[in-house]
Amino acid sequence: MDSIYSKLKSYGDSDFYPYHMPGHKRKKLTDPLKDIADIDITEIYDFDNLADPTGILKNIQDSLADYLGVEKSYFLVNGSTVGILAAISAVVPTGGKLLLARNAHKSTYNSMCIRDIEPTYIYPNIIEGLNICEAVSADQIAHALAADRMDCSGFDESDDYDIVSRPIDAVIVVSPTYEGRIADIKAIAEIVHSYGIPLIVDEAHGAHLGFVSGTGDNAGGIEGYTKSACQLGADIVIQSLHKTIPAPTQTAVMHINSDLVDIDAVEKYLHVYQTSSPSYVLMAAMEASINYMKEFGADRLSFLRDKYCQLINDINSTCIYIEALPYEKGIQDPGKFIFSGRRAGLTGKALTDILRRDYHLEFEMCVREYVLAMFTVADEADAYDRLRDALISIDKKIQNDATNFKKSLCDFELSQESICLKNVFLKNETVIPLSAAWDMKGEYKSLKDAVGCCANDFIGLYPPGTPILVPGERITSQHVEDLNNYIECGYEVTGVVDGQIRVIE
Repeated sequence: MDSIYSKLKSYGDSDFYPYHMPGHKRKKLTDPLKDIADIDITEIYDFDNLADPTGILKNIQDSLADYLGVEKSYFLVNGSTVGILAAISAVVPTGGKLLLARNAHKSTYNSMCIRDIEPTYIYPNIIEGLNICEAVSADQIAHALAADRMDCSGFDESDDYDIVSRPIDAVIVVSPTYEGRIADIKAIAEIVHSYGIPLIVDEAHGAHLGFVSGTGDNAGGIEGYTKSACQLGADIVIQSLHKTIPAPTQTAVMHINSDLVDIDAVEKYLHVYQTSSPSYVLMAAMEASINYMKEFGADRLSFLRDKYCQLINDINSTCIYIEALPYEKGIQDPGKFIFSGRRAGLTGKALTDILRRDYHLEFEMCVREYVLAMFTVADEADAYDRLRDALISIDKKIQNDATNFKKSLCDFELSQESICLKNVFLKNETVIPLSAAWDMKGEYKSLKDAVGCCANDFIGLYPPGTPILVPGERITSQHVEDLNNYIECGYEVTGVVDGQIRVIE
């Protein structure tokens, strides 16, 4: 069977003239097009249609589904965001309820705004001192669903929702989290299914988990890795290929493996949210990355795990001021390396500035308490060696001259007070329902004048895209103080423009 790339390459080398999109007409008119123009086409004869695949695209998606042991797999060329939007829209009715962690990705909140969905929040536990949210636990899910059913015990579809609230329609769990924390998906799935509702898993950071050793019950065979949610009972699983396997930015897949999910509804909403002009360049790269993982994934993931664990051991056994988050099997996914200079009073940004300026190392994310470095199957030994050597070098410099490294001029020193601030954001006061607040017309006010008002937009640090405030939540002086600190220190805060925030009086 032809691969997408080989078929595109053959077509690009032919003498067929393109009287069709895209507008570059396979001519290399700009520098970026020199690498892709020959294979960048639209849905022409014999190349199938992602919106209604019957040929090569259907075969590739079916092959991936067979490999992972799921009912259906879908290519997503708009990232995991489109999968989250389609999944939630398909399983939660308009005006329904969704159980989610308060630190869910912004795309989950956007889906609730679009569909007028009421959120029910779980507040994850926090790793003290680092302010990293743990994955939600099975006990938290069980407690939330039991409490919800008790509150909704008199619900009937004919009831006025203002009198008796409808029960939760679906659950969404993020695992691995942005920082690599792992949830017990098997236990959570059993609890969720006991209520007859579906479980969606945002596994955007776990596409590699489907390739640890093979398919079905045999998946998860590499020491140190958990199985993919595809094999643990989740009904819908969304994965970003570009995050952890060698695929281009914007590529993702969605898997369905459940009688609780209406596949026709999922496909209907995919047609709504997904572009009608999918990139064949992206799809060819997606297929190639999947084939790479099938052939080399197990060996590369074993290598990653060994180097990752050794790096953590080297830092924690050598450094005095810099520390790495310890690896815990089944709790932390290998590849998300979290380190901190808090023992020296160094914020994550201050530490990142030093590493970028003096060692030319770039990182996924930094916040006050820590820095997040991501390792994938593409990293060789030198990637681990460079970071290890840099951190040990910085630690020695701090030991020799702690005063100069105490804090950066453009940052603020860590204190117990600042370390605790993020916890406050997890339990904000909701004054106006999310979707109602989203649709209301707000006005811009300075941060100091916004205290007491409700947010009219999502406010948070990017990355990772988790909202500190969502529309309808009360803005407090604590929020304003903390947001001002982030802005002054150069962190990217979305939703704040020139010191102003859109609010509802």
